Amino acid sequence: MAGYQVLAGDSIQDATIQGPNGGQLIAPKVTSYGWNDDFIIATQNPVLGWTNENVALYITHWFIIEVRSGKVHGPLTREQYIELRKSLGVPSDLTFTRNVD
Repeated sequence: MAGYQVLAGDSIQDATIQGPNGGQLIAPKVTSYGWNDDFIIATQNPVLGWTNENVALYITHWFIIEVRSGKVHGPLTREQYIELRKSLGVPSDLTFTRNVD
């Protein structure tokens, strides 16, 4: 993923996406992701409060990362995500190929 990483510390609830320089781009809990040379797409259930035990399973945020620039778009609603995919030219064959369970 061009230096990008999905990391989970002590538990799967900690799953984040880190940039090539090690900075956190998408906070816990990343739930699914996919990538190609140009884009990384991801979904996230946000953590509410101070501990990663408070994952809001009823909220889903959507993200698009432009790999070359490192620009992160999100959190987005599903509708915003679909529209942004079109405007950025994210290929329709780029799907969520990995689930973080």
